[in-house]
Amino acid sequence: MAEPAALPAGRKPEKDFITAVCDYRQESVRAVVKAAKYDGSRTALALMGARLAEVALEICREERIFADKIVIVAVPMTRRKRQERGFNQSRRIAQAMVAADQGETFVMANCLEKTRKTADQTTLSRGERQKNLAGAFRVKSGAEITAEAMIVIDDVTTTGATLEEARRALRKKTNAQIIGLAFAH
Repeated sequence: MAEPAALPAGRKPEKDFITAVCDYRQESVRAVVKAAKYDGSRTALALMGARLAEVALEICREERIFADKIVIVAVPMTRRKRQERGFNQSRRIAQAMVAADQGETFVMANCLEKTRKTADQTTLSRGERQKNLAGAFRVKSGAEITAEAMIVIDDVTTTGATLEEARRALRKKTNAQIIGLAFAH
């Protein structure tokens, strides 16, 4: 498995609030993502979490975010999809990110849920991706969001539709600064 520094740098997604750490077009990056997503590789997850933590801290410095704790929110999946796969890779990546930081800056919040099954984004066009996810996320009933800043984590972003929809759901409950962060684009 590649070292974090050896992975190719990401390309800038179209959405201004999203940062992608690595370039998914590179075989080494695809291998790390697939190992985490489909095999649950602890090595791949730790590598992704460490790199995301580094980049998140850089973003916080650049954006002048000085909150005591930055809330990390993983992109949720439906219960059925989680049962099929056995885990939510975005949640595991977010947990690895918090572990890499040793809880000094980042804290997890399990405040989002996916409200319905959606088609696999990889099979859809740009426009279809946005329609597919419209209204697919919401803040969980009873969840209180008091954060000044939040970072929504996903493994891969293509059009930014998933992170944008997660951000839209959070916006209904908070005025916190919300950043989208993906391992690859």
